[in-house]
Amino acid sequence: SLYLLDSLLQEISMGRTGRLRKRKGDRIVNVSNDAVYLNLHGWLKGHKFSCQPPLKPAIFPSTGRGLQASQTIEEGELLVTIPVSALITRDLVIHTTLPSLNLQSISHLSTQTLLSIWLLAESSKGSSSSYFPYLQSLPKFYTSPYFCSSREKLLLPKYLGSIVSDQYETISSNYTSVISRGFKTSRAGFEWAWFTVNTRAVYLDRDPRFASQKSVTELEDSNECLALAPYLDLLNHSVDAVMKAGVDIHKSSSGYQIVTKTRIKKLSQAFINYGPHDNTKLLLEYGFFLPNNPHEGFNVTVSEICDFLDAAGVKVSEMERKIEILQSNRLDQKLCISSEGTSWNTLMCLKVLLMTRDELNLWHLIFQDNIDDNKELKKTLANLISYLSNNLNGLLTKMSQFSGSSESFSLCIDLVRSHERILEQAMLSV
Repeated sequence: SLYLLDSLLQEISMGRTGRLRKRKGDRIVNVSNDAVYLNLHGWLKGHKFSCQPPLKPAIFPSTGRGLQASQTIEEGELLVTIPVSALITRDLVIHTTLPSLNLQSISHLSTQTLLSIWLLAESSKGSSSSYFPYLQSLPKFYTSPYFCSSREKLLLPKYLGSIVSDQYETISSNYTSVISRGFKTSRAGFEWAWFTVNTRAVYLDRDPRFASQKSVTELEDSNECLALAPYLDLLNHSVDAVMKAGVDIHKSSSGYQIVTKTRIKKLSQAFINYGPHDNTKLLLEYGFFLPNNPHEGFNVTVSEICDFLDAAGVKVSEMERKIEILQSNRLDQKLCISSEGTSWNTLMCLKVLLMTRDELNLWHLIFQDNIDDNKELKKTLANLISYLSNNLNGLLTKMSQFSGSSESFSLCIDLVRSHERILEQAMLSV
């Protein structure tokens, strides 16, 4: 059991792609008797949690840690119910945690920040915390690119590095706000708490325990509708999972519930769906990515297309006017190259940038164009893909030569390699 627990904790702390490499071909290992889960389950039972239908913690060959269905769960049936009393919400933090810490002055901060404060405040209590079994079940570290070393971050492609930089600024701003009000914690501790919320929070627009208070939805920002739901974070993400979540949405019980819209076979893994995210989003936010992700593609920006045209010696006239046309018609969004081809917006962006002044006066005719007949555009597209592929290849060479890389950086290398393959396949379809 001790071996299994050590193995389990290692699985939890690794990115899911890392776990996939490590355990491919292994059998499913039931870990429901490990102390971490026994304590968590016992704690939840104290909140009147009923594990119906029965789900058992297990280590799966393809995903690592997850929940296994002990019986077949039919479409429309309840997957899991978490008692409302076990949820950690913005309202709970504002009305209980902040007053006890004399921190009412920061109640205006983001829900993610407030939940991070709660995690740190409860963790500082050690085993005396009434939430200790839940806290013990949480990962000790994460594998998002954010946790790459400073030297590793310098080697990241811009589409990863720029987001990591944005995350750093957001965390820095909130960390400064928190410690300036007298809350004591380390930068590393705050980062751990922030990503615990980032990777584990569920959507909840209102906490029923504080129904008379101003609801989160009245804050007019769905990003603030977050809650920590102990046990739910044991469910892994699958693009095939279809489910509905909310408070009291199924008559069989009361609490925060997940109802499956697909049949889950006995002894198979039960999944939830985080949303239609590509692999870049999954890695940046959750620290893993999926092989054969149907939402995957290599994202491009207008700036990168302009850089390519400049490198190719193509003079782009009327640049400001063209950029305004692209932005006002949202042709600068969802620029993507997949293994199956190039998005329509990417093609139209290229076409507009290549237009002469006279053609630009009739730019709206692009909506009537037959792209298949435009050999010049196809040739430029092929050159663009080749340009992007060569850039990635150069980055990969530098990234691969870095010694002693972290798990986070190894996952970044794997992601960039997968993007290089996408571009190679896209070349074949031009």
